[in-house]
Amino acid sequence: MILPKKSKYERIFYLNRVSNFRSIRKRLKKLIGMAIFRYPNETFDHIKEIVSLLNPKTIVTVGDFVTKSFLKEKIKVNVAIFDLFLENKQVEESYNLNFFKEVFKIKNPRGTITKNSYLTVKEALKKDSVAILVDGEEDLLALVAILESDENSLIAFGYLILVLNL
Repeated sequence: MILPKKSKYERIFYLNRVSNFRSIRKRLKKLIGMAIFRYPNETFDHIKEIVSLLNPKTIVTVGDFVTKSFLKEKIKVNVAIFDLFLENKQVEESYNLNFFKEVFKIKNPRGTITKNSYLTVKEALKKDSVAILVDGEEDLLALVAILESDENSLIAFGYLILVLNL
């Protein structure tokens, strides 16, 4: 029996091109939560109204566009997960990090949720005003935020898809 080499990262979840890849990918493409399709100036009026009505205990943003937009609109973000890349172009670091009391740096390869990334997101959800700077890809970490956040939390990701854990 030949054992595979140990990976540099302990993977909890990994999308690769094996037998069930297509079915997993298809399930992950289904919309989770509420997508907001509006003009940008209308979008945040709508989000501010949702935040005002529901008063979520925790607000989590996943991705540079969402994080930057929430901060620009002065919506308090408890946990922000981003990689400093917007549409495959590196963005300025300073716009995000100054807003947070604590910054965690993690590595999370594309198509993966590493154990360390999972635990870091889980720990960050217990704190306030935390940024998680990802070396790699942050997209799948939205699933961890959805799974591990408390009731009455709002998770925003992509081009403004909101998931409310009520």
